[in-house]
Amino acid sequence: MYKIRDFKNHDKFQAPNRDYYFIDQLSLFFILKFILRKILRLFLPKKYKFPFELAIVYQHIKIYHKRDLHGEGMTVGMDYTRVLNHLNIQPVENLFEFCAGPSYIGYNLLANEFCRHLTIADINPQAIDCANYTRKINKLDNKVDIYLSDVFDKIPQTNKFDLVIGNPVHFDEEYSSNEWRYNSNRNLIAGDANWEIHEKFYKNVKNYMKEGGLVIMQENSKGSNLDIFKEMISKNGGKLIKSIPGKSINGIKNGMYYIISEW
Repeated sequence: MYKIRDFKNHDKFQAPNRDYYFIDQLSLFFILKFILRKILRLFLPKKYKFPFELAIVYQHIKIYHKRDLHGEGMTVGMDYTRVLNHLNIQPVENLFEFCAGPSYIGYNLLANEFCRHLTIADINPQAIDCANYTRKINKLDNKVDIYLSDVFDKIPQTNKFDLVIGNPVHFDEEYSSNEWRYNSNRNLIAGDANWEIHEKFYKNVKNYMKEGGLVIMQENSKGSNLDIFKEMISKNGGKLIKSIPGKSINGIKNGMYYIISEW
């Protein structure tokens, strides 16, 4: 790292390793922040350990969350932009994010102009609070509708979507153990016992689709395979188009996959 004394020895400061200088400074900042957070969590009651905070910024939209609400939307969910480009999907009027959480994916697609209007739904009121906060801070009231809903239960059927996306719960399991989260739990993040949530989704999604609309669900190959969902799609009036593998940011397959169906 460049030393302070070098300021005194040169009329003009030209750090030969300027990138490393800033990386060192940032690394120290995040290490200190991490340590301080760990210390505070030893003493704070659980409900105060996860405040609203800025998660990420997509273009002009700032996304807010509580850390214990994060499942995979801010990591593997970011692959959606690659997939939509791969499928040559043009910007749509109405996009719906199912099992949205704080809507890392939906707000990303809105920010990158894949849709003109976004609808968000989740069963967890804490996640919906975050989605509402993001909408308020970014002044998106005229572009975003948000529902606290068990799948489609609270969403009016007057809503008709061109495209439905989601990173839903991925495992046919039910969890009973307590964990570190306060605003969520493993069942809300990962568990879909007997695939009941998926069954309910595919049973009702047709009522909310424009003719020829697409559903693109992101699933996890460690918990499921395409055969599990084929029948759910066909028996409820959908047409399976294809399945494509997910990839990490460096282009390597990451175990996720996408199911594309037409309605």
